[in-house]
Amino acid sequence: MGDWIAIVDDDMANLKVAGMILSRNNWKAAGMKSGKALLDYVRDNGTPKLVLLDVRMPEMDGIETMQKLRELEQEKGWPATPVLFLSGDENPETKEKCIALGAIGFVMKPFIAGDLIESVKKAIS
Repeated sequence: MGDWIAIVDDDMANLKVAGMILSRNNWKAAGMKSGKALLDYVRDNGTPKLVLLDVRMPEMDGIETMQKLRELEQEKGWPATPVLFLSGDENPETKEKCIALGAIGFVMKPFIAGDLIESVKKAIS
């Protein structure tokens, strides 16, 4: 597993804010605007230490992205990458569905820097 964190969100502002928060805490981050971009990057470069993954995105949502990531990891014989979902969706069913897929957590947007940092620390410790 790599020493970097992938941030996947179709909103540039969220990518910038999350990237700044992570870099200020000495984590290397790569921002991607779609699930497809994440899968292409991982296929060529290996898995990150953690994926911060938006639930709602056009074309391929976070749930489908995580499912395809797991398929790729199995195909390559890689261990499962920890995934923290990011979402503004307060529907408890969405959170339950993400956790049932194997996500290790759920961070609400707009995220608070301290909450994001704590969630990341727990995920990668």
